[in-house]
Amino acid sequence: MRKIPPSDKGQQFKDCVLWEDCMLMLRSEPVFLVTNDRAFYKNRETKQGLAEELQQELSDSSNEFRIFSSLHDLLAEIRTDISVPPESLIKAYFAAHGDELKSLAERTSFVLAGEPTANIDFFATEKPSHLYVTFSIELPCSDATSEGRTGAKIVAEGEATFDSEIRTFLNLSTRDEKLLYENPDGTETAIYKISIGIGRAVIGHRTVEHSVRYKL
Repeated sequence: MRKIPPSDKGQQFKDCVLWEDCMLMLRSEPVFLVTNDRAFYKNRETKQGLAEELQQELSDSSNEFRIFSSLHDLLAEIRTDISVPPESLIKAYFAAHGDELKSLAERTSFVLAGEPTANIDFFATEKPSHLYVTFSIELPCSDATSEGRTGAKIVAEGEATFDSEIRTFLNLSTRDEKLLYENPDGTETAIYKISIGIGRAVIGHRTVEHSVRYKL
């Protein structure tokens, strides 16, 4: 207890034990230490990195040691970016619900036309290879009549699971589909097809449930 990091002030025994554990593990594997205990940092400032005295003790280690002041900083450092083209979601959604989308348009004399677009949000789950997904897809439509209706589009909102290992969307579920368009007099019309839910169950659809959701 020489009153130097990590035992310069209170909690001397606890901090020394933690550091000795780190040194022990470093003999066989890399160590990432997450702590906001300022005793481990140079001049007790987390932004200045590990205290110089502790850096000296690491000089003979063949394994990597890194220190983070928060779990968020660690996750930001080790995260793996996920690139999922919106087109892949649109293709999967059409395969599962294409007939329903066409039916929604045709019932009011519209036809699907133009390139659809999608907005997707990804959430980490308790299974590293599975991402929980919420999405909104917009599908442009054109008026099949001479009534002069414009700006027509179907907006489909739902959720799914994305398996990053096989690069596939699973359990695609629709929460809300609506057809929007503007009448010649400038008024807007919205026709909804809503999934009715009771508790966790969604009538006619499969519900995707995860106990952990951390937005990426």
